[in-house]
Amino acid sequence: MLWQRGFCAVLFCILLLAGSPYKSASAQEQPVSPEYDPTQVTLPEQTPSAILGRALFAENCAPCHGAEGNSDGPVTPNLPAAPPKLTDPQTSWQRSPAEYFHIIKYGRIGQMMPPWSNRLDDEQIWQAAYYAWSLHTSPEAVEAGRQLYEAALPNADESQKAELDGLLTAHALPFTTQAELADTLQSTLPGAADWSDAERQSVLDYLRTFSYIAPWDSAYRPGAGQVQGRVQLHPADGSAPGPVANLPVTMTAYLEITPIATFTTTTDADGLFQFDDLSTSSGIVYIARAPYMDVAYESGIIQLTDAQPEANTPILVYETSDDPSGLRISRANWVVDYKPGELVVGLILAMGNDNAATFVGQAVDGVDQPVTTQFLLPAGADDVQFQGGMEGGRFLVVDRHVYDLAPVAPGAGTQQLFLSYRLPYEGEQIEFAQEFLYPIDQLNLLVADLPALEVQAPDLSFIGDDALQGLSYQLWGGQNLTPQSFDVTLTGLIPPGGIDPRQAAAPAGAVAEGEQTATADSRVAVATTTPPLEPIVAFSIGGVLLLALIGASIWPLRRMGNQSRREALVEEKAALLQRIAELDDDAAAAKIEQTLWMRERAQLKRRLLDLAQQLSELDDKNVRSTAN
Repeated sequence: MLWQRGFCAVLFCILLLAGSPYKSASAQEQPVSPEYDPTQVTLPEQTPSAILGRALFAENCAPCHGAEGNSDGPVTPNLPAAPPKLTDPQTSWQRSPAEYFHIIKYGRIGQMMPPWSNRLDDEQIWQAAYYAWSLHTSPEAVEAGRQLYEAALPNADESQKAELDGLLTAHALPFTTQAELADTLQSTLPGAADWSDAERQSVLDYLRTFSYIAPWDSAYRPGAGQVQGRVQLHPADGSAPGPVANLPVTMTAYLEITPIATFTTTTDADGLFQFDDLSTSSGIVYIARAPYMDVAYESGIIQLTDAQPEANTPILVYETSDDPSGLRISRANWVVDYKPGELVVGLILAMGNDNAATFVGQAVDGVDQPVTTQFLLPAGADDVQFQGGMEGGRFLVVDRHVYDLAPVAPGAGTQQLFLSYRLPYEGEQIEFAQEFLYPIDQLNLLVADLPALEVQAPDLSFIGDDALQGLSYQLWGGQNLTPQSFDVTLTGLIPPGGIDPRQAAAPAGAVAEGEQTATADSRVAVATTTPPLEPIVAFSIGGVLLLALIGASIWPLRRMGNQSRREALVEEKAALLQRIAELDDDAAAAKIEQTLWMRERAQLKRRLLDLAQQLSELDDKNVRSTAN
């Protein structure tokens, strides 16, 4: 598919750019990566879970190594040598997981593999390393190895068992190769010398699970945690909320945005529910869900710790209505980027509902299901794509109308819509109108910059220039807007058949994420050194990358202090985790392709880690300010 080709092209550019600093240091020197040094390997703080490395592998490794590790990725033909097949047990025979870690962290520049330490932390590298490691085996092989090992172990004497116990630890096993482990087994375990090659391999793969959690095993471990809550119905007539009895409640545990366990219960006569024996491990969060009148409602994000192992969370449910009068756009992010001869436009809308009942839609001509929200595409728009649902599922496109079928619960920003489209133009100028059919609390227009770009948006105010995900943008905005059509005129665009100046200058370097520019001259300078977003990457997953603007809006952040900024970042974190839950639901219902699901989850995880860093820096700053 097109998005897959575009994504692979972008990843290949990343691989090339990752090597460029080494090449620019000296034209005479060949880039060299450090040789494997076990002293440079930091052991993981927690047992690595390979399932957490799956999305990292799909995003960062599969373009070269192949989706299944068969060295058949789309970028492979462009490499000086094909990467080793990770599905071949011989690949890992003389290399330990620690060496996998070292290779991923420090790279193999001569083979076009960049060091990933600038994009992944050590825990992520371990997750990716063990996922790559696991590609040569299977749950059936590991189970067969377990049976062989447990049958042979009683025949060993105490000294032999002690030697094996010393090797099969989280400190020693990561540094032990398969060959070394096989030699130890043969010399210490009676009967091991009689195993066939396949049997020996299965035992080795089983013993390896002593140091990591295999991708087919649950990463969840029960603990002493407890979550209680009450499901309450908020009647549409404004009367007092009341409990909902006999309602199923499902709670999902997420570890670094990956769902790792699901629990179910039913509310009692008072609407109460309770989950016991929950893990309090760091990094695990929970979200509880309850369906009412065919609409799913969620709790807030729940986190348990050893210090605070209990939590109480309500789930609010509502009656349903076909009255659309309360619909509004709480926040709209409207993003414009380019390909030669066409705009690539992305829209990220957070819909709200001022009424006291969940809006479940009403009939629309030409649509056989109740429609909740509508969006009107500009004339000439094509190639409409969605995130969080596919056309024919949650979304329908009829002529220029985009219809969303998802219910909109009461409150601000309770439903999100992510879409993109392309808009062709001739020459170097385009005038187009974007119509919004609902009141808008806040609108942000981000226009990717070009050296000669001029933007006219008479209905909006110019905010300034900024950089996001390495791209320079002009920012425009407005607040408390009525339903209307917003006219935009862009001049100085890339003509059909032209060359994007950002792409041509990309190897010279890129602006760091978050770097700001203040003048028109600096804006031009930045634009000539930032590569363009591949459209399908920008807006198939752009909603994820730009959720920073949904949770921490441009207008308020330019006026508010550190405490308000922190609240905005916490709000964004909650929005990200809610998006994760929606994404996983779509994947479970086969509404989104598996590869796109894994890739998007990896992007979400990266943004969450960035948020955690920002929150930590803000907290440190506040502590210093208080101390002074």
